[in-house]
Amino acid sequence: MQAQTDFLDIYRSNTNAAAETLKVALRNMERLNEQQLQWVRVALEQNDRLTNRLAEVRSIDDLFLAQSQFAFSQVTQGIEVWWRLFRAMQDSQLAAMSRVQAQVGQATQTARRTHDLAIQTMQDASSMAFSTAGTEQPGTEKRGTTWSGAERRKASVVPFPGPERRKAA
Repeated sequence: MQAQTDFLDIYRSNTNAAAETLKVALRNMERLNEQQLQWVRVALEQNDRLTNRLAEVRSIDDLFLAQSQFAFSQVTQGIEVWWRLFRAMQDSQLAAMSRVQAQVGQATQTARRTHDLAIQTMQDASSMAFSTAGTEQPGTEKRGTTWSGAERRKASVVPFPGPERRKAA
């Protein structure tokens, strides 16, 4: 019963972690899409300003001045867009790494609990098997001697016949 409860706890925590990761990823995507919309709006405004400015041009000098100002504005905006994009990606990666680190810590704790539970279950099953068979469990007193840890492990492991043993049998 305890194993089933632990399994459900592990399943719930992994499902919650996956849902949280997905939620954060979707929020980051939403934020990036909002920034991209803002960049498009700024580009449209600049296009309107350039169009109005070009309508007012009366000489070649005015045209070159308007073109250079527009080019400077485009380069500045491009650099700003790339900076914001990399910044958003950096923030997203840092958040993802911290979530992964937390999930790895949680998974490590869960694995330890599962390992401890498996060991306890195996020990309980072993005790039950020896008590059912009516024999003494390895490690208990037998004819006045105590079994060492290595003897106990040897006694509880049934050797699997390898290829050389199968041929001999």
